[in-house]
Amino acid sequence: MGLIFLCGLPGVGKTTVGKMLARARGRPLIDLDDEIQIRAQKSITEIFEQDGEEEFRELEASTLARVCTQVAEGIVVLGAGALMREENRQQVESIGTLVYLKASPDVIASRCADWSERPLMIDASSRSQVKARLDELMSLRSIGYSSARYIIEIGFEMSAEDVAAAVSSALLDS
Repeated sequence: MGLIFLCGLPGVGKTTVGKMLARARGRPLIDLDDEIQIRAQKSITEIFEQDGEEEFRELEASTLARVCTQVAEGIVVLGAGALMREENRQQVESIGTLVYLKASPDVIASRCADWSERPLMIDASSRSQVKARLDELMSLRSIGYSSARYIIEIGFEMSAEDVAAAVSSALLDS
């Protein structure tokens, strides 16, 4: 099936679900944030702090382009903001299948306790601040997410295994 791209807000479970899908399908997992950190030889937080978000977005775009030209099959976990750039969206849509893991800020805030490694969330110290920031990010990023071929709605009762099964089912039904 080529490349399957997972997108969604920070903390929605893209990496966890991506690992499950990769194992189940016998395909490699490519986590775009991990690839960026390897290229930059520093953490995402350090890139944001030392170089700024715009430099991070440039690294993200060039890393995505490299992955898209060098990898034929696999599960690609996109950073939460990767689809903000039109060229990234077009690239993903032209060569793979985009799956949006969609959860409300309430669901995400209830599942993710540690925001320390997420630069755009690091200043959100209370649950209400986390939800407010996630609402803001949802509003900013909805255009990128809306281009997904599949949207998997994640509720409070769903485990990561349930989400991976829903993605697999959607992909098999296509």
